[in-house]
Amino acid sequence: MLPETPSYSGMGETNSVSSKRTDEGGWLYSKETGDLYANLSNGTYTGDTDNEIWDGEDIEVEESSTPLESLKNGSYESLKIGLGTYNIVDASRIEGWETTASDNKIEVWGSGFQGVDAVDGDYFIELNATQEASLYQEVETTPGTTLTWSISHRGRAGEDTATISVNSGDEVTVLETMADGNSEWGYYTGTYEVPEGQTSTTFSLDAVDTAGSISVGNFVDNFLIEVE
Repeated sequence: MLPETPSYSGMGETNSVSSKRTDEGGWLYSKETGDLYANLSNGTYTGDTDNEIWDGEDIEVEESSTPLESLKNGSYESLKIGLGTYNIVDASRIEGWETTASDNKIEVWGSGFQGVDAVDGDYFIELNATQEASLYQEVETTPGTTLTWSISHRGRAGEDTATISVNSGDEVTVLETMADGNSEWGYYTGTYEVPEGQTSTTFSLDAVDTAGSISVGNFVDNFLIEVE
């Protein structure tokens, strides 16, 4: 005769992390020991009644949260224009990005156009599509966190110079001045500590100098922001 199958209640799937044991499902993780537990109430048993999931002891669990910091479309991949070509389009077609240009235009290059390959993905941006203007994106930020940013920059007709800045209210802080020739991409990275009370931060890219005309030069690609 087969043994009677023990009865126990189940619950829906979830990947949440809790700081206390409950009967709501999800997971508990101990950074100190590396132990991973199913989040069930103390004394809960598996279908095998000889093996308890745990014996009721408490473990310290660091609460998890999803950071607000998230830069959209850092490699400008939202618009498909075809490789080896370029297009000047309305900023509304480039997800996440805006411009101060009066015509609201942003210039996108497909990898391989005029012999320039993208750093990441298939596309990159040339600053100042038709006029001198900022390319920017507003990002939700958590006060007190440290952000690590990185970006690639390249000249077109020769050495070009551009800046990456953060705007918080009326204050503008230049994080880096980037100067590169047209033979290869330069890589830049740094950190920015979000001031107390600042829940929104605007990252801005601006051309400072070009080897050609004001609208010819300063390629940018692979702009990333991570929470340190």
